[in-house]
Amino acid sequence: AAEPTRNLEALGGGAAAEMAAESAPDSDRMLAASWEGRGPETQPQGEDLMASLPPLPKPDKQTRRAQQAIGCILVPGICAFCVACVHIGVRLLARHVNAHILRMWLGLVYV
Repeated sequence: AAEPTRNLEALGGGAAAEMAAESAPDSDRMLAASWEGRGPETQPQGEDLMASLPPLPKPDKQTRRAQQAIGCILVPGICAFCVACVHIGVRLLARHVNAHILRMWLGLVYV
C-alpha cells in the first residue's frame, strides 16, 4: 500500500499521484511530497534519505512487558506439562516395560 506514493514516476504523476497520496498514510504523504518532481537520479540518497524518513514510533513498554510476562509463565508451563506427561506415561507403562528402560526414559527427560 505504501509503494504507490513512493514511486510517483510509475504512476505517471499528476492526478494518479495525487489520488495515491490522498489514500496513503501521513508519513507516506510527507515522503511523497518531499520527492515530488524528482527523478530517480535526484531522489534522496544516504543521509538525505534517512533525514527524509518520518520518526520512529514510541515503543509501547506496557504491551512489551505484558508479552514478556506471558512468555515467562507460558514457556516453563509448557516444559512442566511435557515432563508431567512423560512421568504419567512412565507410570502407565510400569507394568509392561522393563524398569531399567523406564528409568532411562525419565533420565532423558532431565538431560
